[in-house]
Amino acid sequence: MPMGEYLSYQTPDGRGGVRPVRPSEPPSSLAYIRVKDLNDAQARVRAAGASIVLPRVDVPGMGCFFWFRVPGGPLLACWQDLPADASTREGTHR
Repeated sequence: MPMGEYLSYQTPDGRGGVRPVRPSEPPSSLAYIRVKDLNDAQARVRAAGASIVLPRVDVPGMGCFFWFRVPGGPLLACWQDLPADASTREGTHR
């Protein structure tokens, strides 16, 4: 990965990944919520009063995500898988 080592894994119901903690950050975890439409999810998250802390990131060949913080609550993320028919069409996942 561009930002360093990253271990990814696939299960029958989803996927996940782990990376080493950087010296400047405390150990933590981040829950991702799989959504069908990332743009819709981002609009709904904002409408509910959450703040976007990491705007949309496209992961080539996999999907896209954003991070948000709920009011008075934890940091969470939304993930949208790359459509199966788009896996060979980079840059079309919007």
